[in-house]
Amino acid sequence: MYGNTAFSEAFSNPAAAHLAKLSPGQTLREWCYETELQQGKNIADAVSTIDNLDLFVWSSLSAAKKWSGGKYTGIYHFDSKADVVDYVNRVHPQLAKKMSILQLGLYVTNWKWGQAAVPWEKVS
Repeated sequence: MYGNTAFSEAFSNPAAAHLAKLSPGQTLREWCYETELQQGKNIADAVSTIDNLDLFVWSSLSAAKKWSGGKYTGIYHFDSKADVVDYVNRVHPQLAKKMSILQLGLYVTNWKWGQAAVPWEKVS
């Protein structure tokens, strides 16, 4: 089984409907983090119910906040994926034993596309 989430398109294309979902004082980036984290938890919860599962491959990114010692706290699209790994280890230890983590690098040209760049969609 392969699991992956995509940081909410609301970040690159915010609309009034997205902004209406924010809690008081919450940024759009924080909302996107929470949304993607919940999606990852939902995937893990569902996959953990498969009795004959041999392998769960989770597409993740490094925990920026953790590995920077707290220096980088706003890299939510990395931390949300990494936090799913922590969730699996904590809540589904049997699934964690069957989990492999796939981490791919970013495209070297992402910086050209601006803040909301994502590897699979070039913003024109």
